[in-house]
Amino acid sequence: MTISTRFTLSPVQWVSRLARLHNALLPELELYDAYYEGEQPS
Repeated sequence: MTISTRFTLSPVQWVSRLARLHNALLPELELYDAYYEGEQPS
């Protein structure tokens, strides 16, 4: 028997949450990528 809490998310909800967080962080991640790939802004 599974005990459900208000913090339990379905697999679809987890994937949706991870996708939103990733998309929100993407601009910052791209800056880090450019920096470490040798394209540092002046």
